[in-house]
Amino acid sequence: MDCTAAPQVIEHLKEPLNFTPFDTRWVPQSARFVVLGQYPRATGCIWVCQLNKGKCEKLAETEQPKGFKCGTFGASSIEVWDPRTEDPVLSLEPVEGETPADCWTVAFGNSYNDAERCIAAGYDNGDVKIFDLRTNTLRWDTNVRNGVCHLQFDRKDIRMNKLGVSTLESTLVVYDLRTYHPTEGYAGRKEKVTKSTLWGAHFLPQNREVFASCGGNGTITLFKYSYPEERSIKDKEGIERGVAGTVEMLNQKELSTQPVISFDWHMNKTGLCVFACLDQTCRVAICTKLHLY
Repeated sequence: MDCTAAPQVIEHLKEPLNFTPFDTRWVPQSARFVVLGQYPRATGCIWVCQLNKGKCEKLAETEQPKGFKCGTFGASSIEVWDPRTEDPVLSLEPVEGETPADCWTVAFGNSYNDAERCIAAGYDNGDVKIFDLRTNTLRWDTNVRNGVCHLQFDRKDIRMNKLGVSTLESTLVVYDLRTYHPTEGYAGRKEKVTKSTLWGAHFLPQNREVFASCGGNGTITLFKYSYPEERSIKDKEGIERGVAGTVEMLNQKELSTQPVISFDWHMNKTGLCVFACLDQTCRVAICTKLHLY
């Protein structure tokens, strides 16, 4: 690739924190963002600030009894709730007699109409499961052999298309969810990204074929996913089987000496992102030229 045409990751600002950050989220439709984390005394912190003329302006900071590991503007707890009832619609629990695995990450998807909903879950033992909330059944499961730190649908408001999975041992897997084979499941492309934990893979809202990964070595890596000429072929029995696409690294930049623990794209400004690192900093960066991909 021509380096002059490759997208660049440019750090816009770096803000030191007096607590350990675990999650960052843009406030929808604004230049504000929230950082969640934990003070050294194990209490929780909610830190709100906004971009103002190239600087970070703190708007609020509040302390809570317990630390925060994650947050969202679009859901409740890991249990799935219907506001018309008092009981959860779905609780991700092991069957009786099964050794329970810790659920580390969840994501919503397949919500392309008022009836269809799926939730994907990743576990410490490497299990990846997709649950159908309409039928209340397990739709698919597999194992990626390493603890799953993060997973995300490329878009949650369309028919299931792709699922990105990040693991403890630096492995990234992108599954094509359009064609399900009864014995082989979904086709996936596996990539080794860094020599450290991969804390997340986050699809660009304006172009779901572009995504960024967060490395335990302090790097942000930009990728592009390309579909094959045919996304499915027929096996010997005439059953459709998915074909995985390819993953191309667009650029990689080390921004910290400590892990990039969280990341969030801005929904309205292409390439604008906020992320937190375990060196107790929160940073805003601009990824250029993503509109070309």
